[in-house]
Amino acid sequence: MLATLVQVAALGVAGIDPVGAALLLSVISSGGSRASVLAFSTAALVTTVASGVILAIVGRGLLDQLTQLIPSAQSAVWAWVEGVAAVAILVWLARRRRPSAGPATADQPRSAAPGSLIGYGAAGALFSITSVIDPTFVATAAVAGPTATVTTLIAAFTIWTMISQLMLFGLAAAFVANVHQPLVRRIRTLIARLRPVLSGTVGGVALVMAAVLLLDAVWFAATGRYLLE
Repeated sequence: MLATLVQVAALGVAGIDPVGAALLLSVISSGGSRASVLAFSTAALVTTVASGVILAIVGRGLLDQLTQLIPSAQSAVWAWVEGVAAVAILVWLARRRRPSAGPATADQPRSAAPGSLIGYGAAGALFSITSVIDPTFVATAAVAGPTATVTTLIAAFTIWTMISQLMLFGLAAAFVANVHQPLVRRIRTLIARLRPVLSGTVGGVALVMAAVLLLDAVWFAATGRYLLE
């Protein structure tokens, strides 16, 4: 078990992700209270661990069943999927280029509504679900093994989550301890510095993806075969 947990810890390091910290920073900037921060971070932790345990236990059999339902590689379904995806990407890019309605007000904290705790928790849970597409998360499920005990699986995914989202939980702990201001300033500086590069890169990659998907769909409609086989 110790060797497994060491491997899981290494996978957690490989899967370190700043997105969770950026989302939590937005919660703090919008006037989130300590309870809101705890709701978001706790939901993220619990949902990620639960998703990992479920994946490790039922993932193999579930994937086998789903594989039988997936259309063949030459099915016309994929052309429709590619076309819809290409249009969705182009619409997103068009909306993304629209100027914002006004200046950002993230630096003007607001009081969090009591009923918003459920919303913050739901946001943390939704964010954590994206972990299932992280290769290191899937690798953790494979390393822990579908035959491992539930206790071992919980320990493994707790370690992976705490390490991979170290920035999120570090920021949450600093906020609760009221020593978060220096950390918040550093994160904001880093995000501001990387935003132009990331924005341009994301836009360029999305445009290329839309073009390739649309070309492949049109090619199938004209020839009955996919260009990208």
